[in-house]
Amino acid sequence: MDLFLKIHSWLPLTLPPPPNLLWEGGEKGQREPPPPDPPVAAADLLGTWASPYVSRVKLALHLKGLSYEYVVEEDHFNNKSELLLSSNPVHKKVPVMIHNGKPICESLIIMEYLDEAFPDTAAPLLPADPTAPSLASGPPTLTTSGKTGEEKAEGMRHMLVAVDALEAAMEEWSYKGKPFFGGDAVGFLDDRGAVWRQDLGRRAKTPLLSAWERRFGEMDAAKVALPDVCKLVEFAKMRRVQLEAAMAATTEMAAEDELKLLGFWASPYVCRVKLALHLKGLIYDYVKEDVFTNKSELLLSCNPVHAKVPVLIHNGKPICESQVIVQYIDEVFPDAGVTLLPADPHDRAAARFWAAYIDDKLLPPWVHAYRGKTDEEKAERMKQTLAVVDALETAMEECSKGNAFFGGDTVGYVDVALGGLLSWLHGTEELCGAKILDAAKTPLLSAWARRFGELDAANAALPDVGRLLILPDLVGSEMAGGGDELKLLATWFSPFASRVKFVFHLKGLSYENIEEDLKNKSELLLKSNPVIKKVPVLLHNGKPLCESMVIVEYLDETFAAVGPSVVPADPYERAVARFWVSYIDNKLVAPWFQVFRGKTKEEKAEGLKQMFEATAVMEVAFRECSKGRPFFGGDAVGIVDVALGSQLGWLRASETLSGIKLFDPAKTPLLLAWAERFLALDAAKASMPESGRLLAYAKMRQAETDAANASK
Repeated sequence: MDLFLKIHSWLPLTLPPPPNLLWEGGEKGQREPPPPDPPVAAADLLGTWASPYVSRVKLALHLKGLSYEYVVEEDHFNNKSELLLSSNPVHKKVPVMIHNGKPICESLIIMEYLDEAFPDTAAPLLPADPTAPSLASGPPTLTTSGKTGEEKAEGMRHMLVAVDALEAAMEEWSYKGKPFFGGDAVGFLDDRGAVWRQDLGRRAKTPLLSAWERRFGEMDAAKVALPDVCKLVEFAKMRRVQLEAAMAATTEMAAEDELKLLGFWASPYVCRVKLALHLKGLIYDYVKEDVFTNKSELLLSCNPVHAKVPVLIHNGKPICESQVIVQYIDEVFPDAGVTLLPADPHDRAAARFWAAYIDDKLLPPWVHAYRGKTDEEKAERMKQTLAVVDALETAMEECSKGNAFFGGDTVGYVDVALGGLLSWLHGTEELCGAKILDAAKTPLLSAWARRFGELDAANAALPDVGRLLILPDLVGSEMAGGGDELKLLATWFSPFASRVKFVFHLKGLSYENIEEDLKNKSELLLKSNPVIKKVPVLLHNGKPLCESMVIVEYLDETFAAVGPSVVPADPYERAVARFWVSYIDNKLVAPWFQVFRGKTKEEKAEGLKQMFEATAVMEVAFRECSKGRPFFGGDAVGIVDVALGSQLGWLRASETLSGIKLFDPAKTPLLLAWAERFLALDAAKASMPESGRLLAYAKMRQAETDAANASK
């Protein structure tokens, strides 16, 4: 029975006007004089003559015998009135009924309001049976405004199936042969369906519906409320010409450009690009990639640095990174579809900030919540995820300004950035048993997610949640190292162990941390590193690897498909990075040990001198390696950042103990700013020792060293 509501497509071009809707005594299309004025309801109705939704409300008002002031929205498509915008700030659409100064929006809501607010005027529209109104409200409407002939044909097929089902259900719904869906009198369902009246050339096949249509059309309320069919046909023809011209212009513009998208169906980053392409109405070729076991030569040549999807190839030129691609699409195709980035520079900067916030603050803890091995790990990461979602709830309030999306009335850049993750977020909710977008705690985001998920672009671009949940092994070994046993032998204070921990967290890899007592080394450590007998040691499926930077490069290579890469893909850049890593260990870390453990003042002074010299050299190295970007690795963290960043805790503890600043705003401003950025990273916060605890430990070790030196 719910299929009735699938006929809700406005198709005025399919038929000539039914003759029963014309006044036989006048000229074709002329209406009968309206009936006498009904009682006053102190209501204004904002509408356009051609809107079937406005016609619903008109029908209800006339059937209830209520008087109203009709306020015509002359140019509803291009020049909406201030009254409409203030009365319906969310959708900015007609109909809107203003009753005693209070606006009510949405045609079905208005109809129900009229029936409840004026129960004693005329017959009720809603049936007394409490189960019947739910039948009348039914599922969402199905439109057939397809862009292609195939889409339109498919929409028509669904409509005809629904009409046949409605014909079969007519007798049951009209209470055993009575003339209307409401029984003896017109009801809610009659009003709702009347505006979609269509013969569809099937009167012989749907006699009950045809008879109902004839009876309804003969009513005075229908003659007053429903638009003239001839005029409606001409209007629809004009609108169709306008829409087809706009579609043709978009298609012609897109046809001049060859667009290819290299992607993997489950990637939320690929989904972002798909969303942008569909929102823009751009035609593209989709090239499926096997991102885990057999990357194509095309992908490797187009993205030699990260070797990851998505990659957009525009007229043979590759563009990488999802957010970069989305911005590129919006700038290169400004006249196609919706504009994603705001025109105002401040709003544009704010949108980019929140998009970066999503990637930097939401994704890392969410990845751990999804991939965590233990309930405790999942719970902790889910807690962090929910804290970020709370911030995004505030962002939604500020960015949307009461409208439907982050971008306002229409989808914007932040909507695409977060919307691409929706299927994965819903999948995580099912796996973890916790609501990420909770209607009680984050009502704006919850409502936004529902609206976004109903968009045609979202339906076309986002993967099915059920399919994600059964994705074989991609949430395990291939995507997260879930099939790999990773154990790290470490001490909490070791800067070298921090290097490995940083990469674990940066890549979102789960691992077991085994804390070692270096005064009483375990048999596992002695067996795993029999030569040096030091931490860190990585045990990967039982096989040991030693030396911090060896482990870092091993993780980057072994889990190349997981998280960001820290080792450059280009051989020369990789060699340069390794040079600076070696320089840090030999010229900065080694003399630091001399300062910290030196026996004489001269020895310590010499070590400090070497450290300052090395720091000055690293200031120049940062300028050359970063090329004006935030890290040694450029826009993203690289192995030089990992090597030096892991030492920051101990360097700052030494500064506190000695009173000497190694990173000076006057002498090394670039390194000083870099250090702040590095320590602000989530991976750094998760992997670096707590500063207060480390300082206390450093004081204790310094006292032990001084006491040992004094006794000699």
